[in-house]
Amino acid sequence: MERKGGVRNDTLAGYPDAVKRVGEKEKTALIDLHAMSRQLYVGLGKDLNAAFQDGTHHNNFGRTRSPSAPSKASGERSCHWPGCWPMT
Repeated sequence: MERKGGVRNDTLAGYPDAVKRVGEKEKTALIDLHAMSRQLYVGLGKDLNAAFQDGTHHNNFGRTRSPSAPSKASGERSCHWPGCWPMT
C-alpha cells in the first residue's frame, strides 16, 4: 500500500511494478493495494490527514476505509469508494 505522501508522488519507487511482474510470471492473482490506496487517498481529499496516525500508519478511521480492511468473505465492508465491494 502507498503511504500518505503517495497522493502526489509515488513513494514506493519500482516496487509495485516489480510485484506485478512476479504475479504475471507466477500466474497468480494480485490485488493491487498500491493503486487502490492511492485512489482512496485522492478521494479523501481534505480529510486525508484524518485517516492517519502518522504518514504511514492508518488510525481507526483510515483502517476502516483502507483497501486492506476486512474482506467480503468476513461479511464486513472492505472499502468505501465506487468500484470497490460492495458497490456504493
